[in-house]
Amino acid sequence: MSEGRKSKRTTLGQISVLTFMFCAGQASVGSLIPGASSAALAISSSEDQVLSRWKQTAESTSMGAALLQILNDCNRSLAINSLNARASFRRGYLFGILGCTYSAISDLSRTIAITPSDSRAYTERALCYMDLRQYDRALVDLNRALQLQPNSGNARLARARLALATGRPQWAIEDLRNCQGGNVSFEVELPGEYSANHYNAVSYYLGTAYEAMGQTGPAISAYKESLKIADPTPGYLHRYAEQPGDGKQRLAHLQHSQPLARGL
Repeated sequence: MSEGRKSKRTTLGQISVLTFMFCAGQASVGSLIPGASSAALAISSSEDQVLSRWKQTAESTSMGAALLQILNDCNRSLAINSLNARASFRRGYLFGILGCTYSAISDLSRTIAITPSDSRAYTERALCYMDLRQYDRALVDLNRALQLQPNSGNARLARARLALATGRPQWAIEDLRNCQGGNVSFEVELPGEYSANHYNAVSYYLGTAYEAMGQTGPAISAYKESLKIADPTPGYLHRYAEQPGDGKQRLAHLQHSQPLARGL
């Protein structure tokens, strides 16, 4: 299992019979959800190879074994009840971490069809779209996630990253400042998972946004804040959490260029 793609999201997720009867014809919700009757694991050959490689090493650590158990539990739950939204979401979350992006999108789309109010599923699917560089789709999902849960730090930070990736630093700054508000929370989904702001990513991205806009002073302050020591709580998964690797270099460059700019 990979423990850290630095400037993207990184690492591993997944696991009530939900039957709604409609007055007209008493149709079940499953008949209205594409693929609901076949929610048992269906994965492409390339993604199957990724999954197989992970399974071969997962049990070598206690956390890996726990995640493998979650995946197996999800597969069993979905084989019994394809409308199990929790199992569908957690399996999609795990697929997204592993890099099985299309399988993740499939499970998360099913989750949204079953539970349209699940903001986490929109956020997670948006991250998958971002991995595929499908930025328009990612933005639609993140906007919806924040309509449903305005205090989601995960969705707000993801939308800020998306704004930076598409050349809109001013939009990023608004979301990042909101992330620093007391009402915003960064939730985790799995055992051993770091929160999205564990490594002060909000401050780092504020620095990059200010730098992109030529605001050197605020950028320096934000980079300094981002370099503060992270919480030493043991963990291992970096689904939303990022550990930017170039904060020191960016700070040093700006500090070096600032006096030069004054002398011009």
